[in-house]
Amino acid sequence: IGFLGIVTAAEFHAPEPLLWLSAAIIGGASGGYGAYVRARWSYVLKDGPKLHTAFSLEGAIDEGIFVVGPIIATLLATGIEPASGVVFAALVGLAGGLWFLSQRETEPPIVAKTLASDTAAATTSVTSPPAILVPGVPFIAGTFVAMGAVFGSVDVSTVAFAKAAGHSSMAGLFLAFIAFGSMSAGLAYGAKHWRSRLSSRFAVGTLMLAAMVTLLLTVHSVIVLPFVMVLTGIAIAPTIINGNAMVQALVPLDRLTEGLAWIGTSLNVGASLGSWLAGMRIDAVGAHGGFFVAMIAGWVMVLLALIALPVLRKQPGRQPAEPVHDGDA
Repeated sequence: IGFLGIVTAAEFHAPEPLLWLSAAIIGGASGGYGAYVRARWSYVLKDGPKLHTAFSLEGAIDEGIFVVGPIIATLLATGIEPASGVVFAALVGLAGGLWFLSQRETEPPIVAKTLASDTAAATTSVTSPPAILVPGVPFIAGTFVAMGAVFGSVDVSTVAFAKAAGHSSMAGLFLAFIAFGSMSAGLAYGAKHWRSRLSSRFAVGTLMLAAMVTLLLTVHSVIVLPFVMVLTGIAIAPTIINGNAMVQALVPLDRLTEGLAWIGTSLNVGASLGSWLAGMRIDAVGAHGGFFVAMIAGWVMVLLALIALPVLRKQPGRQPAEPVHDGDA
């Protein structure tokens, strides 16, 4: 309904507040499907190396969609009708959402902690504190806000770069390159079971992402841009996978979906801020002004991850089980 509201308001040149209202409906109703899916993986596979692989596969599939989605949307919008890309997204989202919600067997049961009374046989329900208050989670959420700002600013800056170069129709393709790099890295990362600290891998991932985003400031050719986009994408999926895995290990089971939802929420908040700030700089100085915003957000992300590192290492949580090799049996 929200998507169709945006299309209708835009096509009939309705008052601008109707666009904002439709966008608010989309944002408020879309939910956190990434958190829902990962919570189901956690329920089905529990802790262990298979869960790491599942999170990696999920991240790679997400990125695969980001490879295909912008290309389809751009082709539909430029080749058929500007609104057709949005309508297609609405129909696919509706069908996929209903299909997902029909999968009852993998839906985690409600986990309620109970505390037995000393004077009566009755039990009293005890709920855990909100996931965002679990030590370590606020630091992870803050890092993902900065990471989302990187994504949002890179997206609008890439579109502006393509338009300035006279290749507006290729903007979706350029964005697909970054998603392709991320998808490939996610599959490779999930194929290996790592022995190093999860928090250290997360910090290293943010450092790599910030370094690659900084390279975008040096790009002045549409021929070079795809290569830098792929390099940037390589650091994305592993870092998001590690962030989800850390939250999964830290929060109580009865707060798992809520905890994982903070990853998506933080990314979305950051993407909104990044798009807004980059948009202002692009209007002022061009596409590289937006890439500069992405660079600043990237190094803020690194700073937050490094600040979080000592805190995360002190939190034992439910650490994923180490993989068992044939020689260990």
